[in-house]
Amino acid sequence: GSVTVSYARGLGAQGNFALAADYQKRDSRDSLGPLLPLPSSPGPGELASLERDQAREDLELNARLAGNWGGWRYSWLNRYGNARRYRETDRDGDFDRDEDRSRSRSFASELFVQTLIADLPQGAVQGNGTLRWERIEREAFAQSTGFAVGNQLQRDLLQGAFSLDYPLFDGARVGALGVNGNIEVTNYSDFGTLTTIGAGASWRGPGGLRVNSSWTREEGAPSQEQLGEPLAKAPNRRLFDFETGSSVNARVLSGGNPALRAEAREVLSLTLRVEPEAIEGLALNVNAVASATEKPIQSFPSPSPETQGAFPDRFLRDAAGRLLEFDARPVNLESAARREVRWGLDYRRSLGARGDRGRSDRRLPGRPGNRNRLNFALFHTLRLRDELTLAPGLPAQDYLGISSGTRSESGAEHEVTVRFRLYQKALSLRLDGQWQSATQSLPGFAERLTYADQTRINLSLAYRFSQASPWVKRLPFLNQTRVRLSIDNLFNDKPTVRDLEAQTPPGLSADELDPRGRAWELNVRKRLS
Repeated sequence: GSVTVSYARGLGAQGNFALAADYQKRDSRDSLGPLLPLPSSPGPGELASLERDQAREDLELNARLAGNWGGWRYSWLNRYGNARRYRETDRDGDFDRDEDRSRSRSFASELFVQTLIADLPQGAVQGNGTLRWERIEREAFAQSTGFAVGNQLQRDLLQGAFSLDYPLFDGARVGALGVNGNIEVTNYSDFGTLTTIGAGASWRGPGGLRVNSSWTREEGAPSQEQLGEPLAKAPNRRLFDFETGSSVNARVLSGGNPALRAEAREVLSLTLRVEPEAIEGLALNVNAVASATEKPIQSFPSPSPETQGAFPDRFLRDAAGRLLEFDARPVNLESAARREVRWGLDYRRSLGARGDRGRSDRRLPGRPGNRNRLNFALFHTLRLRDELTLAPGLPAQDYLGISSGTRSESGAEHEVTVRFRLYQKALSLRLDGQWQSATQSLPGFAERLTYADQTRINLSLAYRFSQASPWVKRLPFLNQTRVRLSIDNLFNDKPTVRDLEAQTPPGLSADELDPRGRAWELNVRKRLS
């Protein structure tokens, strides 16, 4: 369950102040399948089902002050977070349970300022600055087979960023051209100082034509958990071993790796956007992105031949080749490269009163926006390149149209997304859809697998009660109450895996890959004023 409370107050024409609090609590119990003891430690007696109990609590408090002071626009955000995690897991053949729990607290303060540096004939020169401080404190404890380990982690983050927008020219015939640049420096108390730099250009031409380009090089630090999480052992995890082509129950190690290095990522992006004057509210978009990452940080969710070839010390097998233990702690890979093109359209239309029909949802200065509107977007993503090099000296693996245990991202070559929003007075309807093309396992696996294409539709319907509602006249306490019904995976479409004989391998059934399936959620929110 969750509870959210918010408060906002205007401070005249110069600013506003807002407070918000959010609390969430979730408990769950998962079945880990039948007890099948490892060959290294066979257990007598009947087989029993292993279970895992989990509990989590999250509290977040936010305070925001924003406004204008002199020629400056500012925003000061302060945040406090407190998160608790607790997990107990049945052990192989024992009555005891493995236990791990953690608690993290975070304090953050961020100041953003924007100002007009110069007003030139071709446009305004604007500067933006951000100063951010954050402290993250984390306590963790894990106990397994009589072995207990715990640690306390603290990370202080100090970040400064500056960006500049400079117009080059602005003419009726040639359009407007501007350039921009940005730099960001971040110091991590437990890792060092990393930088991000970027530059870009934008051109606005006649006929609603816009072209934007950008280049960014970003150094990324491992998370606090990836560096210092204590070692945890999960027994009898059901895994599909691509080396032997069979499902096994093996012990999986997880935790942090203090030897991780920073990853460096370069991204080059080019965007073309056309807003035809004949159809107001319609925009056609084409975006091409190429990225290259050095020393990407990756955790291995399941074993595969390429991971074993690159990191043989992460796998423990018996004399017969049966997988006994798999070390899934994060590691730096050698490199990654991706290229993709995303194209589509988005349409926005205001559903106003007579005389406003057909107008796009563009707000006029000094007037509140029209709440009755329709938004629609349809995009297709075509992935042209998706390569990953696991270790120095090894060839790059082509993941285009491939699904494998070494990738957390989708390897689908084609992806189609649709977004629909309808706001009509007190009623709102949201629909989000995604389709991904079929993928296959990497060549060289003991068994060639095909992952069928998948469609996922999420639907949400909400109604906001107000004084104009006839229900409020009968039941006044419903005033300023919002009721929302959400359905995730509306058609319960789950992953389907087939081998060369069109059979589903053990451990890769639809219910095992997606035990949640279709999910319903009813949310009631009451505003107190």
